[in-house]
Amino acid sequence: MIRKVKILTILIVTSLFQFNLQAQDIIELTNALNDCYKREDYKCTVKNMKKLIRKDKESSNLSAYYSDLGTSQRRLGKNSAALRSYNKAIKINSTNEVFYLNRASLKMLMGKDKKALPDYLAVLELDDKNKVAYFYSALIYKNIGDYEKSRTNLETLLAFDSLNYAAGILLANVKKRQGEYEETLIDYDNLIKNYPGKAILYNNRADTKLNLNDLEGAMMDVEKSLDLDSNNSITYVTKGEILLKMGKVEAACEFFNRAIELGMEISRIKSLLENCK
Repeated sequence: MIRKVKILTILIVTSLFQFNLQAQDIIELTNALNDCYKREDYKCTVKNMKKLIRKDKESSNLSAYYSDLGTSQRRLGKNSAALRSYNKAIKINSTNEVFYLNRASLKMLMGKDKKALPDYLAVLELDDKNKVAYFYSALIYKNIGDYEKSRTNLETLLAFDSLNYAAGILLANVKKRQGEYEETLIDYDNLIKNYPGKAILYNNRADTKLNLNDLEGAMMDVEKSLDLDSNNSITYVTKGEILLKMGKVEAACEFFNRAIELGMEISRIKSLLENCK
């Protein structure tokens, strides 16, 4: 009986020793990771995070480890590996909205917008006030032509964040796509009241007025846009379109050519350039 107690004591001491060694290893790895992050050395981060995952498999932080690993892999341009890491993070913990946001933004970066949409919707199931998820789900809906769902999500977002600039301008764009120019005009009027220094808003309102055949109002807005930013190629195209509708073809073509000089792709305004032959 005495011998059994001694053996049991040895086993306990050995287990405690191994536990202490593992704990020390985890502390050292964590310190190494912090140093890697400070130096923005993501190769170092990935290497040490993989070691930490192997050492600390039973940790309640395991899902966060995989998420952080994915972010470091992403910063190295290893997007496929990053996606696998985010998948593991979500498989372990499907209730953390940050993991879904990370994976969704990566999918969009990889050009997989449609596959990102379910992740943003999952975030909204977890947090019905998440601004990022509302905005990007609306953007994807807009890009795939589902304007009603895009509009619904944007209006919901603006209901509790009325001064959200990105959401406001996207909603105006969606309404324009739906052909609701009068409503679009009201939206741009409100946006300009709140953000009077944004050149793009005057350009977009000019384009809306052009669609409503208010050529004088459109010209005033496009001139204001150019006063605020004389290097935006889009504004030169808009002014060219207004001049073209006024019957001033030669002047319009000068602005189209100026837009090309500023970097506008010829393919984007090919139909407009047909008037310049």
